[in-house]
Amino acid sequence: MEFHKTSKVYVPVGLPTITFVKRANLERSVKAWEMNRAKHMLIFGPSKSGKTSLWKKYVSKEVIKVPCNSVKSIGEIYSEILFELNSFYAVEKQKELGTKAGFLAGLTATLGIFSAKTQAQSEVSNINSDKQIAVASPNIGANLLIKYLKPSEKIIVLEDFHYANDQLKHQLSQDLKAFSDDECPWIIVGIQHKTSKLLSYNIDLQQRIAEIPVEGFTNEQLKTIIELGGSALNIKFSDEVKDRIIKESLGSASLVQNICQRICIINTIYNTSKNQININDSDVVPTACKDIANENKYYYEDIVKKIGLGGRSDGSTEKYKWFLKLIREKDIPEHGLRNTEILSYLKELGHQEITQGSVTTGLSYLPRLLQKLEFPSFFDYDDSTKTFYLLDKNIKFVFKWVPEMIEDLFERDT
Repeated sequence: MEFHKTSKVYVPVGLPTITFVKRANLERSVKAWEMNRAKHMLIFGPSKSGKTSLWKKYVSKEVIKVPCNSVKSIGEIYSEILFELNSFYAVEKQKELGTKAGFLAGLTATLGIFSAKTQAQSEVSNINSDKQIAVASPNIGANLLIKYLKPSEKIIVLEDFHYANDQLKHQLSQDLKAFSDDECPWIIVGIQHKTSKLLSYNIDLQQRIAEIPVEGFTNEQLKTIIELGGSALNIKFSDEVKDRIIKESLGSASLVQNICQRICIINTIYNTSKNQININDSDVVPTACKDIANENKYYYEDIVKKIGLGGRSDGSTEKYKWFLKLIREKDIPEHGLRNTEILSYLKELGHQEITQGSVTTGLSYLPRLLQKLEFPSFFDYDDSTKTFYLLDKNIKFVFKWVPEMIEDLFERDT
């Protein structure tokens, strides 16, 4: 029997190997994309659906990974890539060290975004006769990036594309045609309702992008994760235990991995067991869930307190704590909930006085409130379709297993 550590079998964060579940249709799509370097790949789907694991598992070329956020510009994205390519500098001999230091100081002021690296070169100028200088104009665009990216044969992976601002999306959609023409493929990864809209910015991308929708894991696939890990560790989970794990995971493979790992810890299973261990008592699942939630509650408590206070978008803050309660109490499908459904659920939960207008303005303000508070995008609202999305299943998981976190918001007003 092969020996494994539990931490290497059930992997809540990162790319699992032993418990990786193949999805043949997705594998075929990636392999088909790799045969055409003129195409970009757009991977989109729900949070924790395995989008990142997909390209990490099946993309064979070397990549440069760049994360998105709401404030990055296209120039900053390109500059990060150039920095990783190490293409913006060339080594050159310099006889007069004083001239070198002065040149680099000027270059720092000119380039700005490369100031840290340039400054480092400037600081060593008095002891080293080699220097690195810019080999291209600091006016960074697609053509400049292609010049250095194409010979490297590296692939750009743009993660968390749903966080990108509209200006970046629009500019990138125009530039992707040029990257396609020169066979410099990109992989763009993000949440479905935000990412798939990229094509609407440029109709010329229709034949230049391979769209790969990654659906959430099925119950059967989640069950396979549990069983693969059990086989590696010589553990047999009862059907009742497996069903309970799947139910509490909210369809998240990451949560399945986390719950299984915690059950092993509770049963002091840290490595492959010499003798088969049977786990039949399903009560171990809520114990594991509570442990996981309590470890994360301090992070989410701060979020709940600040969001619960709400904003001043329409002079009302009462609704924000009700939004949080709704997240805990109601199932929110991957395709989101319409604002009219939100109103109905809030009234069902007890907020009888709220109006449709108040719900809509509050939901519309939520993304800006998160940004203002410098929190990640746990949820989002699409004004055009009037749809609310839950982007982070972990927050719902913690709300369920630490219920007092939400209840405390309501007790303050009694």
